[in-house]
Amino acid sequence: MTRPKASGSIEIGNSRNSPARLQTAAAAIIDAVVRAEPPNPGEDKVTAMKWRTVFLGVLLPIAVAQLSDAMTRIAGDMGGPLGEYLLMFAAIRDAGEQVMIDGSCFSACTLVTALVPRDRICITERAMLGFHAGWFENQAGERTTSAAGTRALYQMYPPIIRDWIGRHGGLGKRTIVLEGRELAAIYRYCK
Repeated sequence: MTRPKASGSIEIGNSRNSPARLQTAAAAIIDAVVRAEPPNPGEDKVTAMKWRTVFLGVLLPIAVAQLSDAMTRIAGDMGGPLGEYLLMFAAIRDAGEQVMIDGSCFSACTLVTALVPRDRICITERAMLGFHAGWFENQAGERTTSAAGTRALYQMYPPIIRDWIGRHGGLGKRTIVLEGRELAAIYRYCK
């Protein structure tokens, strides 16, 4: 799976089982089983097909279960184009991956809280989420706050994040940072 390039550090997968490696391995196993000849020259094709089905029935759930074991680590990510982050976090969510926030996750990176279920996000002591208003570059190349974009962005966040943002002055030009005990009250620590 190709992921959009983002600033900072987002490591996809873990050292044991990245989704791409597991998908490739599962496809190779399935291909080998489907193409396999009967183990005994005298064995009929029906019996061989039954064994292939049993083999697939045992291996396929194991391969699929391993796919959801993948971990994405976020650290030092200061954000980027919203569309790229929306696509990336939707793909992570759809793949069933876990996310570890292990440093700063600012701006568009905070969309992880909007797209990945809370029970699949964990944090470390270094985790920080930085929120600010939505903006665009005007014709002069200056950042201009977008009221409509900010409202849309705010509505994407889960209620617990919206509540925290509201208690800290809302989304504005200044970045507000969720970290420490306040962040740990929302997301569990990684094991």
